[in-house]
Amino acid sequence: MALGFWINNKNCYGCKTCSIACKSENRLGAGVLQRRVDEIRQDDPLAVSFLSLSCNHCEEPACVKNCPVKAYEKMENGIVRQNHDLCIGCKTCIEACPYHAPSYDEAESKWL
Repeated sequence: MALGFWINNKNCYGCKTCSIACKSENRLGAGVLQRRVDEIRQDDPLAVSFLSLSCNHCEEPACVKNCPVKAYEKMENGIVRQNHDLCIGCKTCIEACPYHAPSYDEAESKWL
């Protein structure tokens, strides 16, 4: 059975509490987010939507395929996990991920 994270974006009004709660729970450094809220605007100034995004634990994750040191793995339960000890900080995973979900803490020189 694959695990996942579900959020009802229909009720999202962009308060970013989900992002702050994730940051607090994971004790992330300044400027580092594992969950972000994107604002989607259209031509109509009143037409605005928000989308809460993080790692989607893809079926075939691009971060796993493209990491040159094999620091990522897809576990049996579906979760994509990164081994911080193997990471060399090349940021290939961010570029490979269609959601740009991986985060790198520049101040700490480590992946989150």
